[in-house]
Amino acid sequence: MEVILKTNNLTKKFGKKIAVNKVNMTINKGDIYGFIGKNGAGKTTFMKMVLGLSTPTSGEVELFEGRKVKEVGLKIGSLIESPGLYRNATAYENMYRFSIIFGGDDKKIKELLKLVGLSKVGKKKVKDFSLGMKQRLGIAISLLGDPEFLVLDEPINGLDPAGIKEIRDIILKLNKEKGITFLISSHLLDELSKVVTKYGIIDHGRLLEEVDANELLERCKNKLVITTKDLEKTKKVLKQLVKEEDIKIKDNNIEILSHVKEGEKINKLLAENGIYASSIYAKLESLEDYFIDKIGDTFEKID
Repeated sequence: MEVILKTNNLTKKFGKKIAVNKVNMTINKGDIYGFIGKNGAGKTTFMKMVLGLSTPTSGEVELFEGRKVKEVGLKIGSLIESPGLYRNATAYENMYRFSIIFGGDDKKIKELLKLVGLSKVGKKKVKDFSLGMKQRLGIAISLLGDPEFLVLDEPINGLDPAGIKEIRDIILKLNKEKGITFLISSHLLDELSKVVTKYGIIDHGRLLEEVDANELLERCKNKLVITTKDLEKTKKVLKQLVKEEDIKIKDNNIEILSHVKEGEKINKLLAENGIYASSIYAKLESLEDYFIDKIGDTFEKID
C-alpha cells in the first residue's frame, strides 16, 4: 500500500515549549485520517510542518513514498485555519485569481464550484457568504491543482449542522470518486466519526495512538459494570471466570470487557464468595468516552 505521509520523530519547539513532540504518523493512500486533540494539542503546528509552512526543530516529513515537501508541488492541497479569500470578489473571481497560481481554466473553475455547491451564487460577494460557504470555497481553491492529498485544519469548526453535513459530504465524495487522501484535524468527535477511516490521537504534542476506525468501534463495545465495596477482592474472584486483561478498575467500579450477557452468572459467583454487588449493568462506551480515557479532557459534541 502506498504511503502518502510518514513522519519520523517530528518535533517543533518554541523556546522551551514543545508544541509537537517526536510524532511518528503514517497515512496510507485512500485514508481519511482524523487527527484528534483538544485545542492547543499541536494539531495545527504539525500540519504546518507537513505542508512546509513551518520548519521542524528536528525529525523528518516524507510524502508520497519518501519525497520531501518541496518535491511534491501541487500533489498536496490544504486549508489551514480560515481560508484567505478576497472579500469583495465573487466565488468565481476568487477561483480565477487563485487559478493563476495553482492552474485551472474556466471549465475547471466551474466544475469545482459545482462540486462544492457554489455554482449558483452568481455575483454575491464573499463578504456576504456564510461561514460554511467560505469553507466550501476554500476547499474548492485547494482542489485547483488536482491534489492527491488534502490537509484540512478544523474544516467544520463553527459551522451549523447543515454546514457540517455539506463539508462532510464533499470529503466523502472526493475520497470515493477522486481517490483523494485526507488528513483532517478536529475536536468534534461525533461528526468526524462519520467519515474517518483511521484516527490519530494527540495530546500536549505527543501522538498517543493511531487506530483504525473499525478497530476503535470494536474497542467501544459493550462492557459489564459492577459496583462492590471491595474492588480488589472482587477482581480476584472474577478471575475465576474472566481473563485478567478483560477486567479493569475504573471510577470506583469494575468493568468487564467480556461475559457481558452473563450478569446473573457473575452475580452468583460473587455472592458465593461473600461479595454482594450493589449494581451490575451493561454499558456501551462512546467514542467520546474512549478519547476522554486517553486524554482526560472534554471534547465538544454536536446535539
